[in-house]
Amino acid sequence: MELNLETLARNEYQLSLPNEYRIGSIQAAVETLTKLGLGEGIEEIYQKNIFTGEMLVLLLFYKNKLIKVDFSKADLIDNINIEIFKYDNLKVFKYRTWSDNLNNCSISMEFVSGEVIDLNNCNDTNSHWAYKFGKKINNIFKILNAAQ
Repeated sequence: MELNLETLARNEYQLSLPNEYRIGSIQAAVETLTKLGLGEGIEEIYQKNIFTGEMLVLLLFYKNKLIKVDFSKADLIDNINIEIFKYDNLKVFKYRTWSDNLNNCSISMEFVSGEVIDLNNCNDTNSHWAYKFGKKINNIFKILNAAQ
């Protein structure tokens, strides 16, 4: 299964998400992103916490910005939160891999606002998807580096 926005929305019931998460939230997020004109031009999608039992965070990487989509609850209502980070406001990004297993990697992005976004292919998904997530992190590094 290729993990893109449409596939996530169509198959969210299979994603082993935590109990606090309401089925239909990913579909609503995809519809909102499309309605706001943010469904096109995505270079990479990183689904942080997928298959981990933690709340899903969608990170959409474009040529000049990152969009973070997360989900929260307030008074029994599910909220979809969308934040936009311009790469112009990226203070530093750090890539790390391990000499004993080059397939494992992480990237840390720090913005001038103080927000830090950490991605780690071993922690952000299960062992079956870790290799693919490592490839995603490598691609994200290329996107960020090209934007500098």
